[in-house]
Amino acid sequence: MAGLLARAGLWAGDATVQKEYDTFENLELTNLNKRLLKEAGCPIDYATEFSWRALHTVSLARDRIDLSPYRDFVLRLRARTPWILKDPRLWLTVRFWQHILSFDDVRFVWLTREPLQGWISTTRRRIVMSYGYYRQYEGQINAGIEAFLELNGLPYTRVSFEQLLLVPEPTLDQLNNFLDLKLTLDDLKSIYNRPLYRRSRGLRDFLVASAIYGKNYFQRVALD
Repeated sequence: MAGLLARAGLWAGDATVQKEYDTFENLELTNLNKRLLKEAGCPIDYATEFSWRALHTVSLARDRIDLSPYRDFVLRLRARTPWILKDPRLWLTVRFWQHILSFDDVRFVWLTREPLQGWISTTRRRIVMSYGYYRQYEGQINAGIEAFLELNGLPYTRVSFEQLLLVPEPTLDQLNNFLDLKLTLDDLKSIYNRPLYRRSRGLRDFLVASAIYGKNYFQRVALD
């Protein structure tokens, strides 16, 4: 999604996090979020745990840490409008950023995954948790995101990754109408090099994820 929006002209960062592919995660933002979680004394691992207390702890860190590097980033960000910020830690840190960065002109694209597709992808990244735990964890994160957006009256549109792949044309229309863009199917094809009109993870991916889960069964994160 971030790559698609970057293709539309939104600035994703002078440098982005590179894995076996370009994540389009702003490298400076990810580093600042890592720093924030450490300085705040975040009591959870964001990749496998959810806690309302952790959300509160991270948000209130603004009262006891040096804010200058975060404010410097915001100043650079304002000079690069329009921009897109992506980082998997944002669900945990966005309440902190709300007090550093004005959200008056910010619109939020809330990207979700179908539970089974998300579990397969997560497991293939060697983050091993039971399917039941994954559904609970993602459900809690989404509840936190919804509470933040609704309570603050912030403009957002909710899109699933699978929706973008299975029905790309109306999903692109949804994004274009919300963000005042002119994305086309060719834009999507240019950044997603797999077939459209089907889910990204199939039976083979499920079997591979199941094998990884079985091999790491005793190290898994699971419901009590």
